[in-house]
Amino acid sequence: MGINYYTSESLQRIANKWAAKEYKAYEPSDKLYLMKALDFYNSKELNNYIDSIRKIEYGKLWEASD
Repeated sequence: MGINYYTSESLQRIANKWAAKEYKAYEPSDKLYLMKALDFYNSKELNNYIDSIRKIEYGKLWEASD
């Protein structure tokens, strides 16, 4: 069983939205990349996207088992 990597416009839109978010740091030089990454990882949008891919893959498994 291989690993499938999904790329789509909706995933790109989600990533761009979270990349554009601004966070206020105590020091203006701090970029807060980790906070941005964790916020994206825990986002509802990413979770919904992953669930949609999961449904597609489960559907393929069910079709293959018939």
